Amino acid sequence: MKRLIVATVALLFVPGCAHVAADYILTWGSNGGRPLSKTLDGPGVHLFNRVAVVRVQDDPPVDLVVWIIEPRPIRAWVETKASANPLADLADQSLGCAITDKASGMMVQLRWERLDLRDSIQPRGTILVLQGQGGCTRIHPKLLPAAVALANDGYRVVMPDLRSQGDSTGKELGFIVKDAQDIGRVLDWLERERLLAGKVGILGYSYGAAAGGYVATQDGRVVTCVLAGTPMTWRGLVEHRGSQNLLWRLMSDATRERTFERCSERMGYDIDRFDARKLVASTDKPLLLIHGGKDQNVPVEQAAAIHRTRPDGIRFVVFEDSGHGDFFLTHADEIRALCLSWFAEHLNTP
Repeated sequence: MKRLIVATVALLFVPGCAHVAADYILTWGSNGGRPLSKTLDGPGVHLFNRVAVVRVQDDPPVDLVVWIIEPRPIRAWVETKASANPLADLADQSLGCAITDKASGMMVQLRWERLDLRDSIQPRGTILVLQGQGGCTRIHPKLLPAAVALANDGYRVVMPDLRSQGDSTGKELGFIVKDAQDIGRVLDWLERERLLAGKVGILGYSYGAAAGGYVATQDGRVVTCVLAGTPMTWRGLVEHRGSQNLLWRLMSDATRERTFERCSERMGYDIDRFDARKLVASTDKPLLLIHGGKDQNVPVEQAAAIHRTRPDGIRFVVFEDSGHGDFFLTHADEIRALCLSWFAEHLNTP
């Protein structure tokens, strides 16, 4: 046992360890290049009017799966369920889906009345809703309550699975920069299909918030963003997560630095290029930051630092009793009101 411990610690100081660590970071939360089934199965799929695939030319090419909810009257509500099977009392599961928040262990239902896809109305704007790292629109419906509220308020809601996540292909994560480029391709596709209605806003959560904030600074079509649980930098996020991992803590500083260098080499750009503070300072677009006061993945101090960069152009809302994104469920009504009022104001769609 003692030899095994010594060998493990020794491995942490050799150059090859940085390559192994970089491999782990670049595939952290990804689907490993094996996308999930593209069949229309899973919680909440009955809410979507269409699903499409957008091809991004890369080496190899990446297929982004895009889910769309058309604006239409949807009477939906969230219910807390203590049952171990929160859908047991739903005879017709096309009328609801179960949502489990891992952080709090809370189980809730998102329910809706029977839908008629022919009830769609002319959209007043387009809003992209971006999942967190490892998220899958089809089977991880944490953001569906907010998405449904936006569609019910007249917006076309577009929910792409980012590369190497959900049903999309790709062996490695886009590490924000490539994700922003991919989102730009989705916007291009929406334009070609004449689906880009009105002004464009983004609602992003965690990894999706970072990607959404980045694309907003690069793409003039995006007018405003709501960013929930967004990290400040990827280096800081990895270091924070690593501080909770014994092997990462045992690494030498030099090995950790080689790990970040290896990540940059593999991605083709410096991963320190993503710094939310610099991004928000480079734009005058209005931003709404939402964060949990008890967030253990992305400490609230990171969001506060982003806010201090441009306090006059950023509204900062903290749910003190919430962790990483669980406010989408525990404060669903407040999140709905925040998003609707924000987009109505900044997309000029009263």
